[in-house]
Amino acid sequence: MAKIQEPKEQPGDKYLVVQEFRDKDNFNLHYNEGENVSHFPDDRLKELVEKGLVEKK
Repeated sequence: MAKIQEPKEQPGDKYLVVQEFRDKDNFNLHYNEGENVSHFPDDRLKELVEKGLVEKK
């Protein structure tokens, strides 16, 4: 029987940029303060939170 995959985010969980930064793989991508980046992979979100660039709201 196949497992049903739970969604990554709970309703209301948002990861918002608190300090502007550029994408690590594409320097032409720029993320501005207040932008929602909840669509990033979990490991990338964790890294950005640890660096103080993103906060979970």
